[in-house]
Amino acid sequence: MQFIPNDNATIEDIAAILQTEMPQYIVEIKKNPLMGFQYVEVKKTSFIGAWVNVKKDNKVTVNGIIPSTMARAFSGGLLLLPITYSGRKKIEQEVGSLLQDKLWQIKLQ
Repeated sequence: MQFIPNDNATIEDIAAILQTEMPQYIVEIKKNPLMGFQYVEVKKTSFIGAWVNVKKDNKVTVNGIIPSTMARAFSGGLLLLPITYSGRKKIEQEVGSLLQDKLWQIKLQ
């Protein structure tokens, strides 16, 4: 899911909104040391979560992911993908809808 923000929101703004609106989830700001970008990780369980990323062209993406590296490594990441698909898509839609209501007007995909 991608959006164009109607205002210049930062990763910190997105994390603050998600922490207040979704207290049942673990929300953390993380940084990719190799690629040098920050993202917000929303973790429901070790197997279901979402990443929110602000790209250089000011587009925001929300992707459903398996947040735990250990869960991906020990459970065979490719095996987990079809099992957790519906849960990942559900949290992706939940986070994306919340951010769209709070910050964004134009939906791209």
